[in-house]
Amino acid sequence: MLQEIKTTVYAPLGVPSLETKPLGVKVGVNVGTAAARAGIIGNYATSEADRVIGLIDPIHGTIRSWDAAFQVHRLSLCHRLDYLAQIADPLLGGVQKAFAEVDRTLRRAEVHLFGVGP
Repeated sequence: MLQEIKTTVYAPLGVPSLETKPLGVKVGVNVGTAAARAGIIGNYATSEADRVIGLIDPIHGTIRSWDAAFQVHRLSLCHRLDYLAQIADPLLGGVQKAFAEVDRTLRRAEVHLFGVGP
């Protein structure tokens, strides 16, 4: 049998949409605090930034052609954190610092490869 509605909905208490939910939908309980979620997101942003930073120098060191290095840099490396930048609040602890470190590493690679000053 096809179930046409969700069985449980999760949202902060007091949200008007919970009061007008369809019949049969139960209200779930969110687990954790906002501070804990902020810490998790900050740690995830830092680990993703570290992963991207770990890719930049080896990739630029491997590619010998200036044109190929430019294409990899412009089309791939600069966009590795785009999705994370859309979902992570930059004001959460560690997020801005992690993104800034990736930017510094990319800029250092640009200076090294292309001779563009800082």
